Amino acid sequence: MTIPYVHWIDETVEKLAELKLEKYVLNSGISVSGPIHIGHARTELITPNAIKRGLEKKGFDAVHICILYTQDPLKSKVKRIVGKEFAEKWAGTRLIDVPCPYSCCSNWVEHYLKNFYETVKEFGLEVEFYTTTEIYREHPRMKEAIITCIEKRGELVEILNKFRTKKLPENYIPFMPLCNNCKSIDRTVALSVDIDSYEVEYKCLKCGSTGYSSMREGKLPWRVEWPALWYTFNVTFEPYGKDMAVAGGSMESASIIIREIFGLKEPHHMFMEWVALLVNNKPVEMTSSGGVYFEFTEWTKVSDPRVLKYWYFYMKPNRHLTFEPSLIPKLNDLYDEAEKVYFNIVEEPDEKERQAKCRSFELANDDKPPKEPLLLPSYRFMSTIVQAIGLKLDREKILGILKRTCHIDESTSDERIEAIMERAKQAIYWVSKYAPPQFRINVVEKLDESILSKLTETDRNFFREIAEFIESRKGIKPEVLEQVIYDKARKHYKPHRKGFQKLYLIFLGTKSGPRIAPFLMTLDKSFVIKRLKLLE
Repeated sequence: MTIPYVHWIDETVEKLAELKLEKYVLNSGISVSGPIHIGHARTELITPNAIKRGLEKKGFDAVHICILYTQDPLKSKVKRIVGKEFAEKWAGTRLIDVPCPYSCCSNWVEHYLKNFYETVKEFGLEVEFYTTTEIYREHPRMKEAIITCIEKRGELVEILNKFRTKKLPENYIPFMPLCNNCKSIDRTVALSVDIDSYEVEYKCLKCGSTGYSSMREGKLPWRVEWPALWYTFNVTFEPYGKDMAVAGGSMESASIIIREIFGLKEPHHMFMEWVALLVNNKPVEMTSSGGVYFEFTEWTKVSDPRVLKYWYFYMKPNRHLTFEPSLIPKLNDLYDEAEKVYFNIVEEPDEKERQAKCRSFELANDDKPPKEPLLLPSYRFMSTIVQAIGLKLDREKILGILKRTCHIDESTSDERIEAIMERAKQAIYWVSKYAPPQFRINVVEKLDESILSKLTETDRNFFREIAEFIESRKGIKPEVLEQVIYDKARKHYKPHRKGFQKLYLIFLGTKSGPRIAPFLMTLDKSFVIKRLKLLE
């Protein structure tokens, strides 16, 4: 019996729908400890937003909230992104009080949220954002949660000590006061609490000062803060990373605290694997404060948001992913292929694979897939075109090349033209900043003796036959020219790859490069013919 295919997003939506709640609150959270990266986007933005949309399609009231942690202390490891001196000076300071490291914004938080909200809109995500600073200062249910934790601190200490080697004392106050003097929040000790005035007496171990601080300016320890936020927003569902999923991790303690201290059920959860960045050929987990990341706000400069969303939806949530900027063309190819499968332009023989690609394509388009395919030239080809014209967004030249290669004609829609130009713009940025050497193109301006001396009579005959073919045709599709070159190479060389290497030699001065036929067609036709005839 064949088991029907169900996408993992739809499976999660179905399970939540069975609860039949009046309102669903899908929660996520990001610490503003440095640049927000695309790993955050997978777990905290794209996944819960898709589940929210799925619940809304079923007629439920659903909201996706994302907590931005701004009360946390600055970590010392930020020295990897802002330098040792700055990190040592401000380590332990509440994030919202840390100055902008580049003196371009009012503080640390504003700097690293700059352009973030705009990118969220570009991704088509509907999210309600709350900073922990405003939650502690203004939300009445957070105040209730804090008071509950203080009043039940004996029980709370018992729970926390189950997860600690060094036990907390019985008189421990589960609160991290803000030092009024140095703004440290991780080197303070709560000495006493006055619930009526909502103040905490503290001693700062960093600057030595003592005093009273409003509890609206401090924070709960993380293991207590997380379930307190569930209580504050009455959270229904939350995805989480593997750091919280380990035995004895914060997920386990938070689930106990929400039940035994707050008297509520823990939210439904989904385990999400991390996204790593390839560093020196080794995958390293992305970390904002640790300086290992590809920024979320950078994505829309190099690619369409739907490409990243498709990758995340197509891969199972427990699949560990590794990213590097050189993958951008390949990820675009995956999305383009899914589009062709969705519109039955390309056949996918495996039925489950076909359904996975089609459903992921729909989700990447926010369940509003286009009525017609765009069928854009590949990202790799666009990167070749823009390099051939000097990395300029020259509309006339780009469209001229695409007409020559039969990618567009007079009937091509304005929508498709604009999408092509957007991909060209992204390709320019990617080539300029991220493309590895094998993607970069530098055409040999003039053949010199160092190249000519390496050519044989076989090479000259091979080049001449290709030149004659190009010269005899007005419009050539890249795949047609590719086949002609392949056939000629097999005729003249064993192995045939030697022919391709000789073509790269006379045009690029190397033994390899981009796909040869599309590359040649980005160049001026007369130049290509003259070069093949060794006249230029």
